[in-house]
Amino acid sequence: MTSDVFSTVLNETQFGLVSKLRLVLAMILATCLALDRLAPLRWAALGAALAFIATIAWNGHAASTPSEIRKPAFDG
Repeated sequence: MTSDVFSTVLNETQFGLVSKLRLVLAMILATCLALDRLAPLRWAALGAALAFIATIAWNGHAASTPSEIRKPAFDG
């Protein structure tokens, strides 16, 4: 796999978009769990965890159609 293909998958498909979103949510979740002594961060960790779980389902339905971002199926 060349860097061009990797770049195309990450930047031009829904799979790439959701993967980048999952990475950001994982970093937020890890930060919140590391600093869990503060009550608001516990709620933020819960929100990040729920969003992370939702992106797993969204990633499963991600079409690899370039330049077409689709909404998740549960969006109505």
